[in-house]
Amino acid sequence: IAGPVLGGVLYGRYGIGVPFLVASSVILVVALLDLFLISDVWYGKGMKRDLRTAGMSRNIVPLTLIWVIAMFVLSIGQLIIPRYAEEVGVSSRETGILLGAVGLVLMISYVLFGRISDKVGRALPMVTGLCVAALGIGLLAVFLSWNTMRILLPVIAVGGGAFAPAG
Repeated sequence: IAGPVLGGVLYGRYGIGVPFLVASSVILVVALLDLFLISDVWYGKGMKRDLRTAGMSRNIVPLTLIWVIAMFVLSIGQLIIPRYAEEVGVSSRETGILLGAVGLVLMISYVLFGRISDKVGRALPMVTGLCVAALGIGLLAVFLSWNTMRILLPVIAVGGGAFAPAG
């Protein structure tokens, strides 16, 4: 809820690049928090996968905090991307197709990385996904154009797709 608000405020005051730089920076910090706060690999081989086990983990509070912050930051683009597309003269049809493709990539990534995190644990997919998303958002801020957005938004979606099921 608050991500689009922050994105809109930053966009209105500083232009398109600053919200993406802020998002990229915060996601990198969250990835570092994940590395240092999450001490065990959640649900690695042999662990039970039920809510009771998850609730008893000492990682539940930092994990929830990391997940909320990451989702907050990733949602900043919800407001900015359509507005930017309108500013550069991209049709609403093309914007819708790109955002639909991003949704499809997310859906496929959730399933794929959910299975991977069941096998290798939660920490590696979470950190990898956050780093991929941060890199994509940072590159988008530096090399901003509609063509760059076409390439990097699916990459960012893969990062989000790797992070979310592991969290």
